[in-house]
Parts: sequence; C-alpha cells; structure tokens
Amino acid sequence: ANRQPNWAKTKLATAILPLSLLLGGCGDDNLDPNAINAPDEYYFDSKTSPGESSVDYSEATTRLILIKELEYLIGSDYLNEYGVSGNPTAVLNLLNRVYQLGTSNLKSSNIYSQSNVSTTIQAVHTTKPKLQTTYASLPSGIQLKNAMPGISKQLNYRDAENIQNGYFIGWDINLLADEDLVPDAMIQEWFKKIADLTVDDNPNTQFSNFTLDYKTLVTAFLTSSITYSQVTQIHLNPSIGLMSANNSDGKSTPLQHHWDMAFGYFGAHTNYLSTRTENSSSNEFDNNGDGKINLLSEYNFDSASNSAYIDSTSYLASTQFSNKIAQAFLTGRQLIDDNVNDESPEFRQQLNELSSVIKSNWEKMMAAHIIRRLNRAIFLLQTYVYDDNIVFDLYKKDWAEIKSYAMALQLNPNAIIKKDDLETIHFKLGKSTNTADTNGYANKLYAVKKLLGTVYDFSDQNIESWE
Repeated sequence: ANRQPNWAKTKLATAILPLSLLLGGCGDDNLDPNAINAPDEYYFDSKTSPGESSVDYSEATTRLILIKELEYLIGSDYLNEYGVSGNPTAVLNLLNRVYQLGTSNLKSSNIYSQSNVSTTIQAVHTTKPKLQTTYASLPSGIQLKNAMPGISKQLNYRDAENIQNGYFIGWDINLLADEDLVPDAMIQEWFKKIADLTVDDNPNTQFSNFTLDYKTLVTAFLTSSITYSQVTQIHLNPSIGLMSANNSDGKSTPLQHHWDMAFGYFGAHTNYLSTRTENSSSNEFDNNGDGKINLLSEYNFDSASNSAYIDSTSYLASTQFSNKIAQAFLTGRQLIDDNVNDESPEFRQQLNELSSVIKSNWEKMMAAHIIRRLNRAIFLLQTYVYDDNIVFDLYKKDWAEIKSYAMALQLNPNAIIKKDDLETIHFKLGKSTNTADTNGYANKLYAVKKLLGTVYDFSDQNIESWE
C-alpha cells in the first residue's frame, strides 16, 4: 500500500521537545508519541531514497527463525530416525548446520532430505501461507553462534583474578578458564546430550532424560540470551549502537539500523502497537491483506508474545511491558529520523532515555516470565505423581525455561538485578530438576520467586496472577 512518507511530515518547530514531554516519572512511563509525531506502524521512509523503506532488521528476525528451526529439528521424528540410523557425531553435525553454519548452508542443502535444494522453513507455524517458504528467501551468512554472548561481545562480569577472562553465572564447563566461552560451550554440551539420547534404544528419551529437557534448554537460552544480549550489549548500548553516526548516503543511517535491529530482536510485527488485545493470543498478522504472512514483518516471536501475554494476565492490567517497549521503539525511531544530519544538543540524551525504557521493561518482562514458569513448576513439583510422564515432562520444560531466562538476566550491562542476587538465584536453582526432596526444592523455587518480586518491585497480586 502507498504510504505518506515520513520525510514529508512537518519538521518539529523546535529541534527536540523537553524530555519531560517524552517520558514521565522516572523515565519509564507516560510516553507521549504525539510529542514527536511518532507513527503507530514500524515503517519509516528513507531520507535519501524517498518512497523506499529505511528499515531493515532481517538479520535479527532470521536468527529468531533459526532458533525456531532448531526447536523443530530437535523435536522432530526425523532427528530421532536420523540418530537411530546414524551416530552421535552425525546428529551433532546436523544440529550445528543450523547453529554454526546457518542460512548459507540451509540455502544450498536440505537438512531434512540431505538433498541439494534449499531447506523448507518448518519451524514457524502459520494458518495462512508463509511468504518465505524456504531459506532461499532469507539473507545469506546468518548464523547463531556468532551472535552468542561471550562470542559477539564479552560477558559483563569478569573473573576476579584475571579480567581478561569472563565470569558466567549459572552454569560451568569443566576445565574452561575463560567463561566468555561458556554460553557457546553450554550449547554444544546440550547438543551432545541430545545426540546421545537420539541414538539410544529408548524412543521416549529423544531430547530429555530423567532430569533435564535439553530441547527447551537450548531453545529457551538461545531465545532469551541472543536477543537480550544483542540489544543491551550492542544495538542499544550507549557506548556502541547509540553512538553511531546519524548521517549516510545510503537508505539508512548506522544509528537507524542499530535501532531497527533492536526492534527486530524484540520480534514484534510492524503493527504491534495497534493490536494490543490480539498480541497475547495470536502470532500472525496479515497487515497488508495479501493472504500471506511475511515472517520478517507480520509475525510475533517469543519476546513480543511473552510481553503481551504477561500484560494480559497481570492483575487489573497493571503492567504495560509490551506497550511501553513498542511505543519507545516507535518514538525513538521517529526521533532519530527527525535528527538525521541535523542533531540537536539534547538528541542523544533523549534517545538514551527511550532506550532505557525498552531495556528496563524487557528485563522486567523476562523476570515476570520466570515467575510465571516458577508458579506452575512449584505447583507441579508439589503435586505431580512420579509415574505421570506428561506432568513430569511439563515440569522439566518449566524448569528449563526458568534456568535459561535466569541465566540471560546477567547479559545486560546496566541491569536492574545485581550480581549477588543472580548468584543467589542460581545457587538455589542448581543445574538440574530436583525431585529427591520435592518440598525442600519447592521452597527454594518459592524463594527465587520472592527474590525476583522484591528486585523488580512486582506486586503480590501480579506475582500470583502470572501463570
């Protein structure tokens, strides 16, 4: 559809309105999009190529699709059959074709048929046809490993005796001194567990054993850690992405692109702000009415979906994580557009304030998601019957999400939660589901829930309502 280009909008009478008009209170509430005429749709015309979009976050969205593909592959009958007829090394290599090799490999070969045609996108399920059906329609050269925390950017915490080495909270790898390498090594460790499980004689242990659900560990950690670390450590980092130049001869400026990439990692469809009631229950949105779902602009991935769901289940709708994040993204992008090649003295400060709204609400959403899973895990742990495999599998899945998202919380260099609290949380969680002392471990999970509630100042009503 034809749109009125943003560059045709009237320029502000003053370069930038006072910050108080943009952000109310402590910088976390009452965003006023009308102050800078922000649109409701995440679409912005190029300043240098009128009529063309300046927005491109396909790299970020493609990584979200790759994570979904791993989830599908790990849980598929194909992997189980592949493992039974092969060996652990072959299974490990197959998983790494998605994780390490990424789209360049999936474009040229089909991992489900071992033929020389592009891999079909199996992971993202939609009721309407997908616009992108194979990896041939996605960017080349996109993989997951190079976006991992510790590889893409050093971990925030450093070893006390040698700051050249990272310090990772929540998981350890034997004989690995530099814990910057732990997140990637952890994925490989879990891949090896999956590979071993697929080649055994028990079809019921495809990706989980009696203590851990490795499929959920892999996908939940990749989902939470890559998105959150890329946004907080790079794209919306005041010293990196937000310091980028806001002038260019191309379709977008470096600053616009960093902001767009952050929105891409949030995983919201372009009209997310206008569909607040649907975002918690639907992932697909045919915004242009062509009967197909564009995975790069018409689909809600995990962070966007989780934010909306938590808001919809909060007590008396008292949280607005999804709206605050979406509005800050739109307001910030318009602010950037209004200052291309002509920055005001206050511009960068105001953009940093908007980015802080995004990052703080994102962090709170992640904490709320952990609490949501803790509520069910505590209930299941206290009531489940050992021979009820369905209930136990659900408990293992909840535990894996709790552990993964809790590990991801350390990846924000300006996080609300502090190191001591993170260490306490992971000391109580441990490294596996604990069923030897169900009441004792349930008390530890409850203590984690209370600690998160205190750190993030969540109301008791919300803590109990998230489920």
